[in-house]
Amino acid sequence: MRALAAVAVLLVLAAVSRADVIKLKSGEVIEGDVVAETEDSVTIRTGSGTIKMTTTYRRDTIESVTREETPARRAEALAAAVKKGDPASYRAAIAALREVGRAADADRLQAELDAVELEAWKAAHAGRLCPECKGDKALPCKACGGKGSARVTGLCETCRGTGRIVCPDCRGAMKGPCRGGCFKEDTQKTVTGPDGKRYDLTIKKGMILVRRGMGEWYQACPKCNMTCVAPCETCRATGQVACPDCQGKGVREVKAKCAACEGKCRVPCAACGGTGLKGEAGGGKTDEQQR
Repeated sequence: MRALAAVAVLLVLAAVSRADVIKLKSGEVIEGDVVAETEDSVTIRTGSGTIKMTTTYRRDTIESVTREETPARRAEALAAAVKKGDPASYRAAIAALREVGRAADADRLQAELDAVELEAWKAAHAGRLCPECKGDKALPCKACGGKGSARVTGLCETCRGTGRIVCPDCRGAMKGPCRGGCFKEDTQKTVTGPDGKRYDLTIKKGMILVRRGMGEWYQACPKCNMTCVAPCETCRATGQVACPDCQGKGVREVKAKCAACEGKCRVPCAACGGTGLKGEAGGGKTDEQQR
């Protein structure tokens, strides 16, 4: 037990030692997570668990700010330091971003790196570039118009091609609560009769209000005959309605990955075989073969 307690204490101390630290000119030290910095102030979040507090300090009251080096902050710093003329900086930032789960940002930088490296490669092979793709090695996919996806027609998954689904109101029972305005249970009420007198009535379940002249009366509901159950109006007592996803057709267009370019939006240039260099269709020559 003592060993476990010691480990717990060490873990707590380690967590505290990794916090950001703001040292004020007054000598006070605040530990937490710096969440924002401007030229005039620094904002830090302190506390633990569900009890946390955010405080902003003016720069003129701060002596120093020490920020913890975390994988996320390192990835952010590397991404901000990327230089177009330095492929190594791109690769370092991409690896760091993928490590912390920022795949979208990593893919964006990878696309930038690919474009930078392609331009450098084209400059090194000027005069030998494929006239069709201009050295890009690929052309926009004609099958999908360079979109990477296409609209294809297939069976509707919602209704499995039948065009019909179970009625959402009656759940296929073809009957449901009466909508004729009838009382759903016996009710005691004082009413005014056609003669203008007041009467205490027990309004039976399944009856509806009928106004007669100056008074009101009650009679059996004509829709449900006092059962409070009537044919479902939504599905017209069939238990099914038209599928809303395919409008009852059983088939619908869906967005799918383009089979021609596999969703990449571009396909290898047929004129150079995807090499970017002048050569026979279906396979360009390598640099060694060109020499």
